Amino acid sequence: MVPLHESMDASLVQPESKFVLPKCELPPPSEFGPIESFVSKAVQEQHEQGPDLPPNKSYKALTDAFRLKHDLPLLKKIMLAMRTSQNTVHCLTSISKKHARLIHMIVRFDPFAQSSEEGDGNNKVIDFTLVDAHFNLLVVLVSANSTLLVPTISALWKLVISQEDASVERWYRVHAALATIMFMCPTGKMEMFPIVSSNTPFRKKEESSLRWYYKNCLDVLEYIPSMEGELIALMIDRCLEMDVEIKINDGGEVSIDRDCDDPGIFQLDLEEKPKEILPEDATVDEMADRLDSIMKILFEYIESRCEQDLSNAYKIFNTLLRSFEKSILITHKSKFVQFLILHLCGLESIQMKDDTEASLLYREYASKLIEIVLDPYRAIAIRQCAACYLASFVSRATYVCAETICEAVSALLRWAEAYVATLQSSAVYAVDIRNQCSLHSLFYTVCQSSFYIMCFRGVEALEFHRDALSSSDSPYYEPSRIDISAERWTRLCEHPLQPLRYCLESVRSEFLVISKNFDLISEQVLSQLVAEEKRLASEAGKQRKKRRSTISTPATLEKERQTGGVGGMGHGMNPLDSFFPFDPYLLHRSSKHVEPFYGHWEEPLLPSVSDDDNNEESADREQDKVLEEDSSDSDDESDGDASDNDSLRDHEGDDVRSFEPMSYESNASDMSNKSAESSVFKEPSFDVKRASLHETWANTLKRSRALSIENGSW
Repeated sequence: MVPLHESMDASLVQPESKFVLPKCELPPPSEFGPIESFVSKAVQEQHEQGPDLPPNKSYKALTDAFRLKHDLPLLKKIMLAMRTSQNTVHCLTSISKKHARLIHMIVRFDPFAQSSEEGDGNNKVIDFTLVDAHFNLLVVLVSANSTLLVPTISALWKLVISQEDASVERWYRVHAALATIMFMCPTGKMEMFPIVSSNTPFRKKEESSLRWYYKNCLDVLEYIPSMEGELIALMIDRCLEMDVEIKINDGGEVSIDRDCDDPGIFQLDLEEKPKEILPEDATVDEMADRLDSIMKILFEYIESRCEQDLSNAYKIFNTLLRSFEKSILITHKSKFVQFLILHLCGLESIQMKDDTEASLLYREYASKLIEIVLDPYRAIAIRQCAACYLASFVSRATYVCAETICEAVSALLRWAEAYVATLQSSAVYAVDIRNQCSLHSLFYTVCQSSFYIMCFRGVEALEFHRDALSSSDSPYYEPSRIDISAERWTRLCEHPLQPLRYCLESVRSEFLVISKNFDLISEQVLSQLVAEEKRLASEAGKQRKKRRSTISTPATLEKERQTGGVGGMGHGMNPLDSFFPFDPYLLHRSSKHVEPFYGHWEEPLLPSVSDDDNNEESADREQDKVLEEDSSDSDDESDGDASDNDSLRDHEGDDVRSFEPMSYESNASDMSNKSAESSVFKEPSFDVKRASLHETWANTLKRSRALSIENGSW
């Protein structure tokens, strides 16, 4: 009969893998035979003994060898004897209750800690023959009884993560033992991910611990490739937890969101010294460094998988797309994790550059975003986020072709036109004009997204559109799919809903420049929009020059936020609570993976300016100068307590004033006079004031972020 150890070694023919568990060399028969017979006899006697009787002396000697660990060479021979004796393995695994203590000691045994001896200097020498004997014994026990599978995998995984930056031999042998167990017991592949997920380190642990853990997680995919989707989703969720803690406000200042901390409900140790609070800059740097390390690991893994086989890119893309819908899309403050999709689509576009008939991933991603925007069964907030993702992705990804840009903008315009067509005249304006933006929030977000794309990629899109219309024999496009003609923009911008009015200030200003230089909007409508933009800009200039109040109240703080923010309706406000998720990537070490595919803001190449345009611009500058002089004269009238009261009243007036719809039949002067008359408001009651101030203070604490096109950052 073939000995058990020889049959097991012959059966361990693993598939192609870089992790193979080394075999054990047995001692000479004269030395090993007595130990093998002693171990077999002790286990057999304990197995036949009654459950209520104490263990015999021989069996107690075995348990003491694992418990005391005094004689490691003898312990190694005992483990080899347990593995080679078929009767011993059968007795240990058939009735586990009788041998529960011994099996527990074997599974929980740490061969690296026990075999360390002091070598020359402070270096530790590890006897890897003891490690191999222990791991091979675990493989035999698990293959004989699958109930030992989960505790054995848990024990081995703790050996992986217990020591950071372990030696190559230690790292290799532990993974080889896991790979061998997975090959012998395929059900272990389903048990591995719950163990990996439950042992994930807390996000505030040291950066080295996080980096070591997640690198080993990706090493597991060598022998459990089916776990790739779940593992990437887990890492994305952990990255999101760190991502949302890093807050970047409109002025570009970075801070940590203290609300994300999880303090205990009860303070059990009242005499415990208060934890030292690190400076804000140090805390931000530590959290950003942790996130940067994990993102770098993910970027490198994606690149290596795509280099192996391009089909891996499509598998990873499906995983990222599921995580995007499940986690990233609904996370409002996500700033970095979504760049994994931009990076993967860029890698695929480079490899498929010469194959024009291939289906590019970035087009699938843009199509998915458009599908979410058009889905009436999804929440409006989700559809708004999808519109922002679409605008930011198409604008920033350099590999997005002009045809895709036109298709995306045309799809947004088509939805906006359908929304306007089905809207009744009585539903254009909200009952309370202050709720106008929230009433048509999705419409305004979709319009702003189309304006945003034109600000970044408008010149490229218009050139493609005109070339496509001029060549009637082009078989690769449909005119309706890429229609971004001036008639559509004019109809949209002249509608009473006034989509440009509720855009970010920087987006509105830049879109008007594009419209003027490329004739996107008719002259009559454009002149009205420019006049309205100047009026809003002059009001913003007056507000910025107001003297700062010496008394800080919720109202004055909110007014300072409005005048000091980036973007908004002339007051630094963000009426749509907008964000563009593919704004500049600020993590330094992993940014090198994003930069080749990322487009920064650049001034568009405008056509040459004629003499009439120069005269018109000079007249506009003179008019702006007059407006600035008027505003500076009016600023000197506020002083002391009067300035505080004026600031408070101005803020309250901003809350209750109603915006009249722009009339495109009047001239610029009439519009200015009309806006001046509409600024007169009725003093609200005390209760209304109190409720407004409370809401203002709450909104101040929940300040969201907005983009400035000019500086390219939040």
